Amino acid sequence: MRFSQVNQKAERTASAVISAIGKEEPSLADLITWLTDNFGIKFEVSPMDLSNHPVCGLVFQNPTTQAYKVVVDRNDSAERQRFSVCHELAHILREKELVFGFFDGNLENHNSEERFCNRFAAAFLMPEKSFRTKWASMSENFLIKKYSIAEYFGVSKETVMYRALELGLQ
Repeated sequence: MRFSQVNQKAERTASAVISAIGKEEPSLADLITWLTDNFGIKFEVSPMDLSNHPVCGLVFQNPTTQAYKVVVDRNDSAERQRFSVCHELAHILREKELVFGFFDGNLENHNSEERFCNRFAAAFLMPEKSFRTKWASMSENFLIKKYSIAEYFGVSKETVMYRALELGLQ
């Protein structure tokens, strides 16, 4: 599966989840509540030192509590941790997608799955319609625009740059 197809699936999935939640700009807490309500999933989110690992976050099911444990690097910024939590929740959502009907095919390899989760996190945290509206209403000064939008959505400036590129705004 090409990355463009993975991107489209991630965008559609994020849009469907946002629609199911019923808010134009749902929070990460809204996503967790929605996953819990619709799939009976319990979560534990724990910051840990992951500096000796090649990841910013990971997720696994805790056999003792039967809850999913989402681990993020405590050394990362709050914005990066937020993105990592959303990315890890996308991994869980992919497991549940067939039940809810969001996903219509398998991702072929690890890179495709990681791409899906990154794109889902960006599309969920910065919904396309809201992002485009905010982008159009901001100063023409790219630096001011990037900082203002990052602050508005609670993400890093780099995440804003990637989202703008993905949506063809720069």
